[in-house]
Amino acid sequence: PQLVLAVHGTDFLNRDIVRGYGSVHLPTIPGAHELEVRMFRPVSSSKLQQFIGWINGTPAEYVETKRPAMPSGREVTRVESTGMVKIKINIVTRNMKQFGYSIPVSTNNHPLRF
Repeated sequence: PQLVLAVHGTDFLNRDIVRGYGSVHLPTIPGAHELEVRMFRPVSSSKLQQFIGWINGTPAEYVETKRPAMPSGREVTRVESTGMVKIKINIVTRNMKQFGYSIPVSTNNHPLRF
């Protein structure tokens, strides 16, 4: 399973724009976890398109918000880094075998960090 993020914000004219996208695989081990997600956003292919997007308040963004989690097509997308997001999450492994996941048995009581 994956967690896909799309972070939105406002520009100087209070228009809603995308600040970044990111995705991370969720651990299948029960317990508390701290995940770091690298965020990025697509960049227009030319300076003219960037300028027009800035004037209109419509910078380059993905039409499909699941795109950051898809492996195909990434190599042709121009992106820039926009930072990191830290996520603290608790995982419960109820009915995991029903969905085809095998659950490893942890020998220590310390949470794993990815």
